[in-house]
Amino acid sequence: MNRREAIYLSLVIGSTSLITSCDFESFPVYSNLPLDKQQFNLIRNIQNSILPNAFDENFNQRLLNYGLLRINDCYEKIEIEKFLKGLSEFQSNLSKEGISFDKLSQEERIKVFEFVTGENPESSESFFLLQLKNLVLEFFTLSEKFQTKYLDYNFVPGFYNGCQNIN
Repeated sequence: MNRREAIYLSLVIGSTSLITSCDFESFPVYSNLPLDKQQFNLIRNIQNSILPNAFDENFNQRLLNYGLLRINDCYEKIEIEKFLKGLSEFQSNLSKEGISFDKLSQEERIKVFEFVTGENPESSESFFLLQLKNLVLEFFTLSEKFQTKYLDYNFVPGFYNGCQNIN
């Protein structure tokens, strides 16, 4: 093997090992809401379990962005801290119990939500889950798909019939 082949082979092996070890999934970063990847995925799973089988993946992504942007831009600093505290408590309680939220069925997730919000309604965990639920419902009821499919809302208030016979 000559030097040129050895250099080429080392570059190929080095680049493939580097590519396979990298994690290319990206998520948005918010200025007032510091989230890591696990927390971001947990919030996504919670929102998907509150509103399961939404219209499409694009709808789910807009739902996630809406909720987190709303918290980041519109909530007071105290509310954001309480939200983050509730998120970390929820995460730690799940790991303490040895529960993986991803692997729970829809019924088990609902039971977890009911247990957390019913146990202590004034806790940070309860605040976290109720805020996510309220943001999901707000986004869903304001969405065009909900208003056209379920409310039969017409976004144009009236139609103009220009070609009408006059008797």
